Amino acid sequence: MINKQIKTIILGLTLASVSACSPVSGMYSGGEVQKRNIVQHVRLSETVDIAQLENFGLSGETKYQINNFLTINRVGYGDSISLDVGENRTDVHNAVRKHLLSLGYKLEDRAPITGAAPKAGQGILIVDRFVVTPPNCHSTTTMGQIIPLTVTSPSFGCSQQVNLGLMVANPQDLIEPQETSRANAEVSTAAVNAYRLGKPPKGTQMSSPLSAR
Repeated sequence: MINKQIKTIILGLTLASVSACSPVSGMYSGGEVQKRNIVQHVRLSETVDIAQLENFGLSGETKYQINNFLTINRVGYGDSISLDVGENRTDVHNAVRKHLLSLGYKLEDRAPITGAAPKAGQGILIVDRFVVTPPNCHSTTTMGQIIPLTVTSPSFGCSQQVNLGLMVANPQDLIEPQETSRANAEVSTAAVNAYRLGKPPKGTQMSSPLSAR
């Protein structure tokens, strides 16, 4: 009698373990999608007046237009700035480059094709940036569904994805990371000494926190 009860208990435990490991028990709808950061490309543009150059430089009005556009859109690290003048106006391109450099920005050598060409006496200032949208860890896709204990939660690892999306300085790095240069001990030492002394090494300039890319 006792042996029969033991066999029954062992059989029950075996069936329970088999059913727990069965893939059928882990099948449910709506919770299988992995939650990742979504990176989107955004392009901003502003038409500026470049009809006249004062003393081989930009007019005060043009500088104001550029400064206002950069400030309102909070252009900074990771953003790419380019200028479309519609014609071969090297003087205008150099003048805008010089002004942006004084603000701590870099002007790209070529502008992307935006479709609409600028009118005579005007230029289109273009800013390309990438924006990251972290996943929603409190999704309701599985609300009301019975999720077996043997199934990994669909939000497993979601907090790590959110932290990564919030910490990354340039969201474009989530798509394609930047290439790293070979280690240079002399340059590294100079950077540490400059930080400790509070001044740049000889022959270099301190970079601005507003420098794009």
